[in-house]
Amino acid sequence: MQALENKIEVALAHGKLSGCVLQAISGDGMNGYSRTFGFRSASPDLTSLQSTDIFALISCSKIIVSVAILQLVERGLIGLDSDVGVLLPELPRTVIFGIDDHGRPVLEDRDSPIKLNDLLTHAAGLPYFHPLLSNYLDSIGKRPLQGATVAERFGLPQVAEPGESFDYGCSFDWLGKIIERLTESDLDSYVEENICNPLGISDVFFSMARLEDVQHRLVSTVKIDEQGMAVPDTQGSINDGITECFGGQSGHANLESLLTILQSLLSNDGRLLKPESVTEMFKPQLSESSRRALNEQIKTRS
Repeated sequence: MQALENKIEVALAHGKLSGCVLQAISGDGMNGYSRTFGFRSASPDLTSLQSTDIFALISCSKIIVSVAILQLVERGLIGLDSDVGVLLPELPRTVIFGIDDHGRPVLEDRDSPIKLNDLLTHAAGLPYFHPLLSNYLDSIGKRPLQGATVAERFGLPQVAEPGESFDYGCSFDWLGKIIERLTESDLDSYVEENICNPLGISDVFFSMARLEDVQHRLVSTVKIDEQGMAVPDTQGSINDGITECFGGQSGHANLESLLTILQSLLSNDGRLLKPESVTEMFKPQLSESSRRALNEQIKTRS
């Protein structure tokens, strides 16, 4: 650990890192490590980073929503093979199959329903970015990732039939809506009662309205400039302007709370999910066609 700490100190000294929190815990939860380095932001107003400070989880939000959804599966409120269309009427039932000779998207009704497991495994054809999706957005005069609600931002046609591809994207934002509709509560209330309280943790939330209460503990986003230096990110957040909980991106937490959730899952202690659910959670879940699509994407981008 000392070697890692030394590297972090060097990066801080050279301005290549603004700050970070390192934490680790043993499988039984009895032994832990925690240390903070640097500052809460890369701005001139340098405030020392604290272990209780709040980070934007962005896509790490998805693991929390995964737990919540599987809890509802355990309770019999929904099944992994359930058609989610009834709960998500805003989600179009169309697929972009290609682009015609005039550069326009070719849309057709999809043959199969989107199942809960398709959303959990990014196999529903709902990417953040995709050439077919970009063409469609251009055709309707809309920019990607625009909209205050999940439906406004992600109520778009799919780029593949459910279960036939792998497209990392907005599935978990829709899963957050499923949680709210099945439980008749907001995502924050559900997470607090069913994930935070059993673990004795706090400071986990998805609503952007909560940010005002923790502004004094919020860690600013930084980016690495062309010289490799850590500088304030002035382009804004993907969560700017949203007015509801986005299960795939608007999560916030301090690192200790997130670590406690992960430790509970990895030790399979039964506090959040039944042991058999956790075991299934870590098994391969993709269909053969989705697995091939993922492997092809990895080859293309490597």
